[in-house]
Amino acid sequence: MSNASTIRRQIAGTQQLTIAPLLGTTITTTPTAFQLNNNGLTLTGGGVIPLSTGVTGLYQGTGQVLVIRAAGSYSGATLGSAPITNVAITSNVLTITATNTFVPGQIVTFTGLTTATFLNGQTVTIATASGSQFTANFTHANYVSAADTGTASLISLALTLYEVPASLLPIANTLVGAQTFTNWNVVATQAAAPVLTAVGSFQFEAYLQLDAVGDLQGTYTSNIDGVIKTSTIATTVTGLVGEADLNFVLVATLGGTTTGVILTLNEFGLDLQ
Repeated sequence: MSNASTIRRQIAGTQQLTIAPLLGTTITTTPTAFQLNNNGLTLTGGGVIPLSTGVTGLYQGTGQVLVIRAAGSYSGATLGSAPITNVAITSNVLTITATNTFVPGQIVTFTGLTTATFLNGQTVTIATASGSQFTANFTHANYVSAADTGTASLISLALTLYEVPASLLPIANTLVGAQTFTNWNVVATQAAAPVLTAVGSFQFEAYLQLDAVGDLQGTYTSNIDGVIKTSTIATTVTGLVGEADLNFVLVATLGGTTTGVILTLNEFGLDLQ
């Protein structure tokens, strides 16, 4: 496309724009924005700069699809997962039936449960463990023992794409390693997915349109370590003042045993389709 170079920002392979890796010791279970590092446009040594379209007349009310792509990698993940077959809660003690090799003190995150869905995305510390089940303290009403499917993993990764209004720019890194996200708008969320390899990759793509009245809507898809999220309707953002509000930030959340994990965003770009 002839004007793609004027509206696309590519992070990888440049001297001017670089992404600061996110360290597991910083992220833990706190959502954390990927931030540009050592860049003259931002705070010395760090800060968050969004991916911005600029005001070009190419997007609002034109029917054009804005494609946002992110790709990255991770390393240092502590491996371990267990397929869940049963869930029970008695007096705030969670009992999970699952063939596992966990040990007390490890932290696990739940994903993919189909019946006890309230556990999805929850992180617990294992209190007791055997080869066939484990327990953890978990404050919740009693839950009658029931068969289920899902995964308990030592580490998981979730990704969220935010739209940031122009009135909030520039974005300062006011919290070390994290953001408050106040008045940021969620566009798309990849729920926590288990990380099953020590080194792996992730991708995230959103296909968005801004209509004439300032509503941003579309679809998105993602792939975390081979766990593919099929095309899903994005959260509609209403009341944008125009193309100046088309600023995007990608946020990562780790779950489970996060120490030693490094997330690197290798590409964050936008284009028209």
